[in-house]
Amino acid sequence: MPIAAPSLARPADDARSMRFVRDHTTLTAVALVPELSLHLARQPFEIFQAADDIKAERPYWAFAWSGGQGLARWLLDNPSAVAGKRVLDVGCGGGILSE
Repeated sequence: MPIAAPSLARPADDARSMRFVRDHTTLTAVALVPELSLHLARQPFEIFQAADDIKAERPYWAFAWSGGQGLARWLLDNPSAVAGKRVLDVGCGGGILSE
């Protein structure tokens, strides 16, 4: 399973991104979709401060937003709705679906 990482300025920052994910998240089963485990923030305020400290983008990726969980749950329960189709998530907070 891919690990989401903060957006940093240079590809050379990949190791720093991975370290950031390890230091500030825990691999956690998602509440409404326990079939999925995501790297989620341990402490919301601390992860935002840590991102600010290293001049990274805000780590909104470190949260399983309820809208994304609900949609993921529905898609897992109703796979025929999207079978054989392309699905596009346009900024609706459903990034969880890409997993």
